[in-house]
Amino acid sequence: MKRRIVWGKYQPHNGGGICPMKEHVIHIFNETTVRIPRTLLAILYNDLLRQHCSLNVLFIDSSFSKRLNIEHRNKNTPADVLSFPPNDDNIAEIYIDAVLAARMAKSHHISIKCRILFLYIHGILHLLGHRHGEVMELLEDKYVTRYVYGKGPSYEAKKERDCFGGCE
Repeated sequence: MKRRIVWGKYQPHNGGGICPMKEHVIHIFNETTVRIPRTLLAILYNDLLRQHCSLNVLFIDSSFSKRLNIEHRNKNTPADVLSFPPNDDNIAEIYIDAVLAARMAKSHHISIKCRILFLYIHGILHLLGHRHGEVMELLEDKYVTRYVYGKGPSYEAKKERDCFGGCE
């Protein structure tokens, strides 16, 4: 059974389609000690996803990430990011392993903030229906340059993107 956290308590995630809702909101839950760039998460949500659904963003540790990955993808390893489509209440979820993100950021010599924002963008793109491939990579480049580096769309992000490492 898929899980979600609402106001800090675990509740089942029922899955389902997008249904109309007057107001969509974002809830951010940090179950780790890693500092989270909440303002940028909210800005990205407003710009990319708000018109579609509400969103719970959960920052979790590697043990919880591994349990979710086993349960939903049959992979016995922590996932850096997992996205779940909107449930019957029109609430989507993104789980980010903040501990793994911090470790990867250190090994790639980038900031934790940049790695977390990349994973968040990656999760949002999955919620919007994108699959891994060239189109998704181009969109990741576009949003990373715009929101992470504060550059316009013409800024070349290839070098910075290589520093993020892939998402699997």
